Amino acid sequence: MEKIDEKYHKVSAGGNRKKKDGNIRCIDIDNNIKALYDANNKILVSYLFNKEEYTITQAKEWAKKNKGSKIYEEVASLHSLVIDQQEQLEKYKKEVMAAIGE
Repeated sequence: MEKIDEKYHKVSAGGNRKKKDGNIRCIDIDNNIKALYDANNKILVSYLFNKEEYTITQAKEWAKKNKGSKIYEEVASLHSLVIDQQEQLEKYKKEVMAAIGE
């Protein structure tokens, strides 16, 4: 991923991380907005807005307007889906490796 400063405006989502353990996931909300989700603490930490599409003012307004909305549930759901897909892929890899004798 590109450096945040160069391509994205970073705006707080209001999540207060009690323990900063580094388990942050970047999840696409759409082509121009990403969410930084703390998977261990299950909180939405920040949004990243594409600088080519959003000014910092627009980004802050979007974050304020969507605070407390269903965005959190959508991001958490997307994260769960990604984890499920990763687990299924790992299981499939093991099955294939066992089938070919490796």
